[in-house]
Amino acid sequence: MKIWEKLYNIFSRCFYRNIVLLFLILIYFNYIKFRYKNIVTNSDLCNMVLEANDIIHGNFFLNDWHLTGLTFITTDLPYYMLSTAVFGISIRSYVYASALMFVVFIISCYLLIKDKLPENKLYIVLFICIACIPSEFALDVMRVHTADVALSLVGLYIIYNNSINHITLTFSSCVLAWFFFTLLAAGRIATQRAAKNDQFGAN
Repeated sequence: MKIWEKLYNIFSRCFYRNIVLLFLILIYFNYIKFRYKNIVTNSDLCNMVLEANDIIHGNFFLNDWHLTGLTFITTDLPYYMLSTAVFGISIRSYVYASALMFVVFIISCYLLIKDKLPENKLYIVLFICIACIPSEFALDVMRVHTADVALSLVGLYIIYNNSINHITLTFSSCVLAWFFFTLLAAGRIATQRAAKNDQFGAN
């Protein structure tokens, strides 16, 4: 009976801790979303919403789009696809996608440094003050290319954990490795198709 009580206590602590953590993330997401509402969008980000909408409706490789060679299919566009699937072609899609991208970036930063933080809570406060309360300029420049940085940080976190624990490959790291490989392959295919479309358009 004591074993079940211990398991129940552990589960209760983890459950309530995760609920509180999720609640704090939602509050922070709404804060970043509010900040992005006050930053005017531009034609590039509106184009992201249109591309995401086209992907959702079946044109995954963006055929007949004449792009610059950077398709963002495996980096920024998944966030725009999520927001566009909910809000359609609107400014809200841009706001939610940008906010979600920034929050994922902050979470990936914390994952990478959490094991290196000392017991002193001052360092966590410094991280919150420096990284979690960005200036308007930081939010402006991080509306694009932030997702690929977040992916890189998650990859570094996986490599670091495996090297520290002397684990060659766990099941979770295998799944994530295949996930990254799939993203890279899809991005490469999309880039080649975009370049081919540009070539045919030029002719």
